Amino acid sequence: MALERHLSTATPPGIEDELEQLRRRVAELEPDARRFKALVDSGAISVQRYRPDGLCVAVNVGWEQLWRLPGAVALQYNILADTQLHASGFMSLIEGAFHDGRGAQLPAIRYDPHANDQVGNEGQAAWVASVMAPVCDPAGAVQEVIQLHLAIGELRQSEEELRADNRRLEAAVLARTAELEQKLSLIEDQRDAIKALSTPVLQLWHGVLALPLIGQLDRERAGVLQEALLHAIVEARAKHVLIDVTGVPTIDLEVAGHLRDAMAATQLLGSRCALVGISPAMAQTLVELGLSFDRIPTFATLQDGLRHAMEASRSAPRSQT
Repeated sequence: MALERHLSTATPPGIEDELEQLRRRVAELEPDARRFKALVDSGAISVQRYRPDGLCVAVNVGWEQLWRLPGAVALQYNILADTQLHASGFMSLIEGAFHDGRGAQLPAIRYDPHANDQVGNEGQAAWVASVMAPVCDPAGAVQEVIQLHLAIGELRQSEEELRADNRRLEAAVLARTAELEQKLSLIEDQRDAIKALSTPVLQLWHGVLALPLIGQLDRERAGVLQEALLHAIVEARAKHVLIDVTGVPTIDLEVAGHLRDAMAATQLLGSRCALVGISPAMAQTLVELGLSFDRIPTFATLQDGLRHAMEASRSAPRSQT
């Protein structure tokens, strides 16, 4: 008690107020100090402290776990002289933290301690994202720089696996697309072949062609028929064409119109056209519908039509040479 009274009476005026201010300031800083200590001691994040000249002065256990290196090795490391970071292209961000006191978030990088002779070519490589946090005095001068490393190896690996899966998927889609295009091309070729087979133009005799029709005659098929027929007439220099409708189930207004168009086009090329294979039922239908093929010879059978074409060919005057 006597000593306290003595100190109390010996304390100069104003000192107690300054001590109280210091106590309050310490109390204010204690939460931040505890937070930083918890961060450093947790080991979940690598923490590395540097002097203003770039030399490392301390690391935490998280740094040792991340790089698989003893902390003492880090005390030989100067970040500003790291050739691997210079090659990465973002050394300007690091220098900004040391020279100008600017905090920076560095791009993710795969850092390999084996490529750094400052740490003895030891440790293990890791994908990391890091932050440079300069600590400055009231005048703004850099006192030290703290670097936090966060391992993102699993995330990076997942991204690489996702890219690889996307590449495989794209390759599979391209291959499947090429396969489908090839199949579609084959289907188109087969369709064209079927159309050609469905409207075959046959040469029965010199200058005599026959076009046997099987099945219903629609607009699309009529166009193919006419094109094939005209091409064959020109190629064979045919003078007679027999259109055989024996295989056509019914002849209505539409079918009759297609037949008339084909015959008219045939005559424009200088060929005589005849319609063969007219059955009694088909003839009756044509009469009931009021359909007629004026000036177009019609025959019940292909043989009759061929006989007529051959007789017409023999009786036709020969050209003078």
